Amino acid sequence: MARRRAGPKSYANLTELLQSDFEELTASHQRIARLLLTEPANCAFMTISELAEAAEVDASTVSRFAARIGLTGYPALARLCQERLRADAQLLQRFDSLAYRASSSAGAFGGVVANDQRNIAQTFAHVQAHGHWDETVATLARARTVYVVGLRVCYSPAYLLAYLLSMLRAGVVFISTEAGRLPDWLRDLGPGDALVVASIHPYSRDAVATFQFAQRRGATTISLTDNAASPIARGASFVYYVETAGVSIMRSVTAFVSLAETLASAVALRLGKAARAELSAQEEMLREFGSYETHLDDAPAYFRLSGDDKA
Repeated sequence: MARRRAGPKSYANLTELLQSDFEELTASHQRIARLLLTEPANCAFMTISELAEAAEVDASTVSRFAARIGLTGYPALARLCQERLRADAQLLQRFDSLAYRASSSAGAFGGVVANDQRNIAQTFAHVQAHGHWDETVATLARARTVYVVGLRVCYSPAYLLAYLLSMLRAGVVFISTEAGRLPDWLRDLGPGDALVVASIHPYSRDAVATFQFAQRRGATTISLTDNAASPIARGASFVYYVETAGVSIMRSVTAFVSLAETLASAVALRLGKAARAELSAQEEMLREFGSYETHLDDAPAYFRLSGDDKA
């Protein structure tokens, strides 16, 4: 008799398993997996019939899915989602006092501020709990070339990250799809390089294609995305989930911007004197070109490295 496959022991294990096996699943099992990865809080207390309806499958298909991944049945699957919900509960309680949605007393401004505070806090809580921060920062500091791509709503935070990294080190390329030149930017991408790709649902076809190309070329991939079912999460070297909930129909990218700035600041600290030398060279060039009305000597530095305040 064939031995039963060892099932996941935690929601994190479940995420890893579904990401690695996703392409091998049947279409109906993929719909279940996608629901579990994108909406674990909603799945946590669904009955098997409710989850089956949400995934547009039969209840028996959900049972077979649970057995396929090594669980004894649907209750074990629901418990994994409940575990994820409990892990987030403490963080959510800290923000219960914030006006997550705009109210008559706080108004639109207060609702937006509270929402973005919540997104940032949840994003960095996930980074601390599940990320590989030191390895990611080391990769961005040491890679031969760092390529950055983000399209549509993710264009601005991706451009900011590329711009900040280019102030700190040579060999940073912001990938553009203008004039059909996407393949041209990627010609030299390979082992020893790193690709940072930012994309949220609905995922840009070019961003996904760039990510998959980097994987085939053997580059280190760093994905900034919205959930574990994202096509740029599967197989990424490092993946960070960014909260993008908005107070209306618009998605918020404030947490993306905060994560980009924090990554760049961490790289600056890691590079130390090398980053300082790059910044000094850039300031000298900007002074020579007369790029700004404000004299650089009088302006506050964007990056303040350890020791900047010392004589």
